[in-house]
Amino acid sequence: MTTDSYIKERFSILAAIWILACNDETPSITYRGIQQRLNLPQEYDLRGLISQHGELFRLRIPQSRLEQWKSDMRLGQHLPRWVREVTGPARVELINSLKPEDGFRSQFRAEPGAPPSDTVVIEWGLNHIERLRKAHSEAREASAKSWQMWLIFSVGILGFLAT
Repeated sequence: MTTDSYIKERFSILAAIWILACNDETPSITYRGIQQRLNLPQEYDLRGLISQHGELFRLRIPQSRLEQWKSDMRLGQHLPRWVREVTGPARVELINSLKPEDGFRSQFRAEPGAPPSDTVVIEWGLNHIERLRKAHSEAREASAKSWQMWLIFSVGILGFLAT
């Protein structure tokens, strides 16, 4: 994968995470749930990607909110797909094992039971992500041009010295 396609993919994944965090049934999202929903490989650094964007996401799920969510899940409510796929005692064990650092939420859904974000907020986030992608691409392009200039200059000097 080329660097440009890697960057484009990374920002596309960030946009998908943003949309899910803004629209999901529950404001709290787990890394495992995102990984499954976006069909990402286990080694994909979701935590790193999300932690780099504190303007969009709040890391961790507050303990009180997590306990309420776990209680709801034990009753069969608000179950993410990856939890629904496990049955019996293993499901309860999986739910009980969740920790605050296993999840995150949108900066704009900070309150317990926060409804999905308005379209304006979602669009703001998507525009922000696009600006970041463009800035990153332009910086890489400028860096590549700078290296090309130095290479041409160096070859010119070597040619001059060789004569």
